[in-house]
Amino acid sequence: MKDKNINRKIGAAGVMRVKAELLARGFDVAEPDVDCGVDLIAWDHRKINRIQVKATVQKTSDTGSHFHVTRLVHKQAKSRSSYDPGEIDFIICVSIPLNKFWIIPPKDAFGKAKLYMSVGNQYHDKWIFLSQAGREISGDKLESARELRMKLWELKKLNKKLSESIKKLELENEISEHKIYNYYRYLKNHLMGQLLNHRDIINVERYGTIYNIEEWEKNHFKEDIFHLTCNLQKREKLYEKLNQCRSGVQGDPATGN
Repeated sequence: MKDKNINRKIGAAGVMRVKAELLARGFDVAEPDVDCGVDLIAWDHRKINRIQVKATVQKTSDTGSHFHVTRLVHKQAKSRSSYDPGEIDFIICVSIPLNKFWIIPPKDAFGKAKLYMSVGNQYHDKWIFLSQAGREISGDKLESARELRMKLWELKKLNKKLSESIKKLELENEISEHKIYNYYRYLKNHLMGQLLNHRDIINVERYGTIYNIEEWEKNHFKEDIFHLTCNLQKREKLYEKLNQCRSGVQGDPATGN
């Protein structure tokens, strides 16, 4: 006597085979409690996949089998329809005698009643499709979404470091221009060809004059002292900004801010 439930048993065996394979590959797997057009739900903390399983106990050849990739809509009329890509994420075909699996995006099976799947084709053992979150499946070797996010994070980090380096260079350049201005201003107003010694050079870099701050009142008028004070304050602010960049204050890459 023919077993009336043979197709259901084959389908259940196929679901069990796929579930076991997914678990062995590190996926978490769940089965819906009600018939919602989805046989399994699998996820790997990157993407949740809704899976429809198609199983067969027949093999067309030693390397392939035919699979029905549609669903039965009305039992009496035996009418069938394709799976909507918005309802499921993948159709997994399993050949029980061959113990082979094919992972097919529903858009590739849409409008087709039956597909022949062979060992080594573009869908054979493509479990990587289930890990490629939010990406169009094209059958080529693409990196996972997590790897792309890591690369993006690294690029952002590098861009931040480059921005900080540019900021430091700009400040160092501004300080150099400030020193050059000090030299030019002092030479123009005071030296008249006189050579500076090392101590005088350091004083001119810092104060804009060969005299240090304690000697200003002895050697300059009040108006000159005012300009020298402003000059010194500007220089100290530039160095303060540069030191903040170097020490990790206000957006230094070492702080992560």
